[in-house]
Amino acid sequence: MLLEINFRDISEFIRLKVCLIISSIAICGFLLFNSLNATLIFIFLSSFFGTAGAYAFNNINDKEEDLINRKRINPFVLNKKGLLIIAVCFIISMIFITLLPTFSIVFSFFGIISSFAYSRLKIKKYSVMKNVFTAIGVGASFLVGTTFFDMDVLWNYLIFMLFIFILSLTSDLRDFEGDKKSNIGTLPVSIGYEKARIFLMILLGIFTLNVLLTFRILVFIPFTVLMFYYLYLDKPKRVHSFGGYSLMFLAISLFVF
Repeated sequence: MLLEINFRDISEFIRLKVCLIISSIAICGFLLFNSLNATLIFIFLSSFFGTAGAYAFNNINDKEEDLINRKRINPFVLNKKGLLIIAVCFIISMIFITLLPTFSIVFSFFGIISSFAYSRLKIKKYSVMKNVFTAIGVGASFLVGTTFFDMDVLWNYLIFMLFIFILSLTSDLRDFEGDKKSNIGTLPVSIGYEKARIFLMILLGIFTLNVLLTFRILVFIPFTVLMFYYLYLDKPKRVHSFGGYSLMFLAISLFVF
């Protein structure tokens, strides 16, 4: 039982689901523009552990908001073991980053630095800037995966960046009550919950239209339909879940096919 509790606490501390989602973005970037080789393993592991360290660090900085939104504070936030986990995650990530192409190394460090800036500068307080910052920072994982840059990469990067912006805004809807009580000026808090939900529907529509123009990522479509449905029912938590699942499913489909 103790091991189960510790695993649950660790997975929550590093945001295991988020680690898998962001690693999936990097995998998608790689598989869309490269043939299958061992570099994929290094990209996955560097992205996974880098994300784990970044989100664990963010957990420590956001403990007041998390107490309101999640009704509990993770025990690793309150003791030195949390700092040890963060250090280990970043060390492992750095080891695998050194095995990547130069282009990927640059954007790996960009992603890590942006994650620290997000936490230390409390970017979450600055309305839509938080969503833009997240889209650019997390979107860097896609560029880590591509290993190079051209106009085709840019087009796909912008599509993925828009989707990350959508997921970021969805999380703001999900955490609306806690952010409002904490006086955090996310977009839903600033312009109102319903206006933000309508804006999110418009963005999701734009994203879906762009996906239809990009054959290899059409697997997004069933998930965006579900996201529209649950957004209409005002269930942002499910919207966010299906958005995350879509990225993992796309990564798997690109690997298999």
